Amino acid sequence: MTQSLVFLPGLLCDETAWQPVVDHLSPQYPLSRIVGLAGLGSIQDMAKKALSFMDDPAVLVGHSLGARVAIEAYRIAPSRVRGLGLVSMGTKAASEGEAQARKHVVDIAMREGVQAIAPDWATMVLADSSQADAAFVENLVAMASRMSAHDYKLQIQAFLGREALDDILPEISVPALLMTSVSDRLADPTQMRWARDRIPSSRALHLLKGGHMLPLEQPALVAEALANWLPTCSD
Repeated sequence: MTQSLVFLPGLLCDETAWQPVVDHLSPQYPLSRIVGLAGLGSIQDMAKKALSFMDDPAVLVGHSLGARVAIEAYRIAPSRVRGLGLVSMGTKAASEGEAQARKHVVDIAMREGVQAIAPDWATMVLADSSQADAAFVENLVAMASRMSAHDYKLQIQAFLGREALDDILPEISVPALLMTSVSDRLADPTQMRWARDRIPSSRALHLLKGGHMLPLEQPALVAEALANWLPTCSD
């Protein structure tokens, strides 16, 4: 039976963030879809949307915020999830002072549009080598700028509502792949190792290339890692 895959984008990302990876995997995994998460203000609502796109049990592959959504979907309906691909996922709950700092950025976006904050965001999420590619940076900024300020505000609301993962990770009984880059400033390998040690059937992979935007920075490597892992998610 062909495995069904559902890909979930991260913060300030739309469906195009996963498209290069899906393109690499499509010959082997044609039953793949990308579910956008804009317009929703909680991780729970995002997870319910992801589940609504699943006709059959599927492997959920999430990037950053999308990885948190994938875990929440598992929490809601574990029997409908065959595996969890968790890419560039931060593992910490919202920190003290984070809400105020993010409110400042949201306020700028509400006044001036997301295009006003997108360049600084791109600098934060990309590896130095990716930042040297002007065309790549331009495309990333354009993707982020397509999001409305209202939808960005909702995403931040959802992200600030993220919970600690201590309780749910040991309860995950399906295979999990945790992937990040050694150069990721937001989801460093230490966080992924922490999660790996708590999920019973998991493995962690730390790429030597790319930053926080692995699905766009290193789509071939991400696709290869997923293709090598996905057979473990079959019955």
